[in-house]
Parts: sequence; C-alpha cells; structure tokens
Amino acid sequence: MTVCAAGWAEVYTPVGELIRYKLIRRLMRGPAAAGELEALAREAVRCAGLHYDWRVWPQLVRREAAALEGVYVLTDYGRLVGEALEEVERYLTRFFPPNLSRTPMTLKTVGVIGPLGAGKTFLATSLALYLHWAAPGKTVFIDATPDKTGARLLKGLVPLAAEPAEALQMKARYAVVDTSAIYEIPPADKYIAVLEPTDLRRIDVESLERRGYYIVVNKAGTLSAWVRGWIPHIREISWYMREGLHPLLAAELTRFRRRMGKMLKQIVQWIL
Repeated sequence: MTVCAAGWAEVYTPVGELIRYKLIRRLMRGPAAAGELEALAREAVRCAGLHYDWRVWPQLVRREAAALEGVYVLTDYGRLVGEALEEVERYLTRFFPPNLSRTPMTLKTVGVIGPLGAGKTFLATSLALYLHWAAPGKTVFIDATPDKTGARLLKGLVPLAAEPAEALQMKARYAVVDTSAIYEIPPADKYIAVLEPTDLRRIDVESLERRGYYIVVNKAGTLSAWVRGWIPHIREISWYMREGLHPLLAAELTRFRRRMGKMLKQIVQWIL
C-alpha cells in the first residue's frame, strides 16, 4: 500500500499504489523527465476515476527514484522493486481492470547522423554514456561505422550490440546508433544531426528541423537562437579520441564535461 499525503493526514489508497507502479514501470525503461512522470500520474488518476491528488507523485517514489538534473532515474532500491512488479500488478487487479496497469516496454532507437568529421561519434558515444550512467543496463551502443571507433571507445563501459534486434534480445530500452554519413541513415525512432558551423551554409537545416531532427552544432561559437544544442570548440577532444579515452572521462575537462552534461540532459528530455 502507498501512503498519500493529504494536508497532515496520511491515507492508504490503491490509487497511490497504481501511480507508483506506473512510474516505476516507466523508469524500468530508462530515465524520464519530470513532466513525463507527472503526465503518467495524472493519467492514472483520470483512468481510475477516483478523487486523488496526483501532484504527490514525487513522494510516492521518493525511495525508488532520484532526480539527476531534472531527469528521474531508479535507485538501487527502485530496481529491486521493479523486478517484483508482477506481484504489484496482481495486487492492483483486485481494484482495477488488468489493462489499466499494464504498459508495453519497447526499444527506442536514436540515430546520430552528420557529415564526415562533424563529430557524430563523439556525440553518439557521449549520449550512450549519459543514458547508461542514468540507467545502467538499459542502454546499448550500436556502431554502424566502418572503423568502429565508437565501439572501441565504449568497450567495457556501455553494452554493445550489432543491430537493434540484438539490443532487444539484451532487453535494452534505448539504443544509440552511430552512422557513417548523413546520407546513410538507418531506421530509427529519432534522429540527431551533428553539424559544424560551416555545414550550416550548405545543408538545409530547416528541412531537418521540419522532419523532427535534433540539431547539434559542433566546434561552435556564438549561434543563432534556433540551434538546440552546441558543443564548444575544444582542441583536446580529438586528441583524447585518438588516444582511445573518451573526453567525458578526462579529469582535465571538468568545465567542458559540465557543459556537455547540460546539453545531454536536454537531448534525453527530447528523446523521452
């Protein structure tokens, strides 16, 4: 049973348990923005048809989930609870129709595209690391490039898969796909286009935006307002990549890592 705070009173209610179940089940798929979890809580109360303050949802999962720069991830305790959700589902069927609590779990793929040398591999591997750190075991990296630089960088850090079918077998919730060129676009649920400032003059960026692509400009300075994300020009990045050490793991690049963390957080919120 879940405790619902109503003023100073504490009331045990199956509706709170339903919200908690839905939020944990969603977080088992990977990180989720606060807005998405809030919408799930509100929808659960609406479907249940009962009076309940859905705004207490952060309290319902205070032990199972933690906020990381506005993105919620499961704690170790939350993962233990998530592995026993079948028991919770059986309990909820005493109060609600079975289909009210079930949420299908699927693989979401993100393809990273762009011209050769634009920084696709750096962005793709950074995103895979961020997702993996937020939800260990739920993200895989697929290297579709000929040289497999990204796979070598992430070996031992993030689970690797050859294709989405293998990622599904690994029970992953997110797959980040590094591609070889902007004209070789594999099937994916969402796409990120990595460009350099010089590419903005010869690539139809507005067309990519209309198609729903997330635009990231690498080696950037001052940019116009429509650019969603930008990576500052740091010469050491290419050196670390050549040496086989991911720049996000370099102790000397603390300020750069902080900037990347903010951008990756925005990308994850867009993905979710």
